[in-house]
Amino acid sequence: MTGANTDGIDYDSKAIKIDKIVAILTLWGGTSTCELELDHSPCKSSIGNGKTNISELIEIFNSDGVEAITYNDEIEIGWNTYQYDELEEYLIDEILEIMKVYEKEQDKLNRQMP
Repeated sequence: MTGANTDGIDYDSKAIKIDKIVAILTLWGGTSTCELELDHSPCKSSIGNGKTNISELIEIFNSDGVEAITYNDEIEIGWNTYQYDELEEYLIDEILEIMKVYEKEQDKLNRQMP
């Protein structure tokens, strides 16, 4: 039996992805979108009317969860922390891709050290 539920989400798959994210961050340490020089942060939520835009962006990755900053346009207005299992699967997928790149970069740097 797979982890598929009536809502169509494969929870076993999500758990496996989370385990991989946690393993990478446990090995190499926490990081951030700024440190990784990403073009954008994973977007947890966003609403706006063209004049005022409120966005919650995941910007810090730790082995025990993420930290998200809420912005009103470009002004920080709040911080939230989330466990990985609280995040939607599309965010887990995006974070996993970011962590795979982070892992490759850290491995490459580690091999260059004497």
